[in-house]
Amino acid sequence: MWPHNYRWLICVALLFQLPALAKCDVSEKALIGAWQSKQEQGFFEVFELHANHRFDSWLHDRPEWLGSQWHFVDCELTINTDENTIFRYTVKLNRQQLILKDREQPNGVDGIYERIKE
Repeated sequence: MWPHNYRWLICVALLFQLPALAKCDVSEKALIGAWQSKQEQGFFEVFELHANHRFDSWLHDRPEWLGSQWHFVDCELTINTDENTIFRYTVKLNRQQLILKDREQPNGVDGIYERIKE
């Protein structure tokens, strides 16, 4: 055997882990704005992420959660509601489409949202 075999194995193992270690390509600034559920997929019908980290949502044109707080770190969106309910999502942004994957239900349906044009 070659004395450098273990180095080759380590390099191959690291290559398979690169996607997991990749930096988040979604910026917090890109999330700010109003979003509407596409084809009724996702927990929220309509919501807005404000620049001051305030989160508001509406269900059937009525307020659902107003004045809640949101945080975004490493492609993870966390929403803390007034009732101490915490939502955690992995975020992907594809052009004008926001995809929220519930971190508590990895096999659940992704929430797909489109930006509301003002």
